[in-house]
Amino acid sequence: MLDRLTVLLPCKPDRAQRTVRIGQDDVAMQMAGCEVGEVLYAVSHIQVKSVAGVPDAVQKWQAVALSNLRATSPQRQPWLVPKGANTAVRLLATGQSTHGGAVQAQLAWFSAGLDVYHIAVYAPHLAPEHSESILSDLRIQ
Repeated sequence: MLDRLTVLLPCKPDRAQRTVRIGQDDVAMQMAGCEVGEVLYAVSHIQVKSVAGVPDAVQKWQAVALSNLRATSPQRQPWLVPKGANTAVRLLATGQSTHGGAVQAQLAWFSAGLDVYHIAVYAPHLAPEHSESILSDLRIQ
């Protein structure tokens, strides 16, 4: 649940929920996101059926996100993950926005038990301050 995650977004987020396919499973995804200027901040959550399914869910979620971005050469980034997190991945990717323009993205996935979270920051030109505060101030309750 997104309620278990404390994340400091720089704006008041809109919230939504929808069913998405991750691997072979349809799962309920909770999302919160907002924009400041040209920067889009998004936080998403799913719950998997077993802890053993977490790495597969993260990998498949990554593939979908990078495909949607039409990302080229995503680069792993170092990241001090939130206390209590297990599986954790952070990527920097360049691709295309839904409007066809160039976009840079900081993308992070991490898990805590059966909960899998995705943090994303998108902008035509990302500066370190756009993503560092959101990724460094995460707290799992």
